[in-house]
Amino acid sequence: MPFRDARTAGLWLAVRRHTLIAAIHAAADDGLHPIVWRMNDALWPLWDHRRDTPKTWIRSGELALHAVRHSPDHAAEPRVLTSLGAALLAAGRHVAAHATFHHAHDLATRHGDDLMRAQALHDQGRPCRHAGEPALAHRILTHALPARTRAEDPRGPALTRTELGLTLLDRDNPTSAVEQLTQARAELLPLDPMAAAWTLAHLGTATARTGQPDTGDQLLRQAETEFTTLHHIHARGTCAAQRALIAAHRGRTRTALNHIDRALRLHGPFFFLKSPPPPLPPPSPLRRWRPMCIRDRLTTDRFEKSLRTVVNSTVFRSSGQDLTTTGTYTEMASRFTEPVLLTLAILAIRARVKR
Repeated sequence: MPFRDARTAGLWLAVRRHTLIAAIHAAADDGLHPIVWRMNDALWPLWDHRRDTPKTWIRSGELALHAVRHSPDHAAEPRVLTSLGAALLAAGRHVAAHATFHHAHDLATRHGDDLMRAQALHDQGRPCRHAGEPALAHRILTHALPARTRAEDPRGPALTRTELGLTLLDRDNPTSAVEQLTQARAELLPLDPMAAAWTLAHLGTATARTGQPDTGDQLLRQAETEFTTLHHIHARGTCAAQRALIAAHRGRTRTALNHIDRALRLHGPFFFLKSPPPPLPPPSPLRRWRPMCIRDRLTTDRFEKSLRTVVNSTVFRSSGQDLTTTGTYTEMASRFTEPVLLTLAILAIRARVKR
């Protein structure tokens, strides 16, 4: 089906995404392996655009990987693996993503596919950066840059320069990051407007880190305008959040709150949760689960709290002041002794009067 431009094609994918995903599952159930992995590969712009569906992306990638391994197109397995690795990276599974990219690199080397080998080498640096290892990511991406240049990929070197710029920014070297991102922006602008807009947003953040917040905010505003033209809501929210950080650092609280409000409206209430909570540690094999008994409930803190509640409700009325534990019981003791001392004083006065 022909489309006028990339924007029209992207809107068509977004509207029919549920139908297309259901078609992938149906084709997998019927054993139509070439259709499964080719449809998953065709949906790459949708997966890359909608980062809020990593579980669906991972499941589709797993079906595609199973399909390509059971089809004659074994040379396409590295391509499917890189897509699955990107899905795992979007879900925050950095170790699994790195292992998947590494496997794709080995397969591409075995098949003699220089383009996919350079792509997989580039992709291996991304989970390292997201996992908080910028030095390792920088070393991998430095080796990937000449490999992507030799592979004659028009966008490849510029995309690697963008990742290098982000890695340098994580290593607290914003000046070098600005140099890499500026060159990447110039190379991507005539080739990929979406990637060029992302690079511009990163360039705005890096420029603000060099001590030029006005210029950085202006670049982020320009990137947000480009994302508006490209109908990328997620990216607009990201730009708004970065502009909020710049405004807050400059002490402009009202402006920062306006940007945060806009980011929340674009992205939803869970936008500022950077990563999912860590999984619970596995139970120790030496400690079996057992139902909670009475002695587990009787703790010192619970007893002290219940005693204070009972005394305040039945004997005395709390003053409502925020006191320490010692001060609270001192107040209770004084409230008990005050009536006793007052009674003794009255009796002493009465005995004195009688005399």
